[in-house]
Amino acid sequence: MEEHLYWLLIAIICFIIEVFSFTTFFLFIGIATLIMSILLYFIPDMDIMLQAVIFLILSLLVVIVFYKFGKKLKVRKTGHLDVNDRMSIYVGRVVEALSDSENGIVKVQLGDTVWRAKANDVSKGSKLKIIGFESTTFICEKV
Repeated sequence: MEEHLYWLLIAIICFIIEVFSFTTFFLFIGIATLIMSILLYFIPDMDIMLQAVIFLILSLLVVIVFYKFGKKLKVRKTGHLDVNDRMSIYVGRVVEALSDSENGIVKVQLGDTVWRAKANDVSKGSKLKIIGFESTTFICEKV
């Protein structure tokens, strides 16, 4: 088996491992081994030590290039991302109190869900504006 095919096999294995891992480490190594395989296809009589040195340099270059240009490709945030912070999408909404406040706690409804909210001296039917949250309890003020 020719040497470039060994490098190609290693690249394929790295790409398969990358599919099942949660990092991009094996992607970079796979790209470097793929480049190494292409180099060996065109220069088949390369010494094994030279192959190792070129592979190490290629690995570092691939990581640096992807790190440098990957920053530019990142999705720019256009406001607050609420993927893992669902409560924040409700801040600023006006809701109606479903109960009188007891010890500063009142119930409000958003959609089909009844939520706890902190609000002082609120009577049933009062309009409240959500100004923040603590855990799963909204912090509200009278409108």
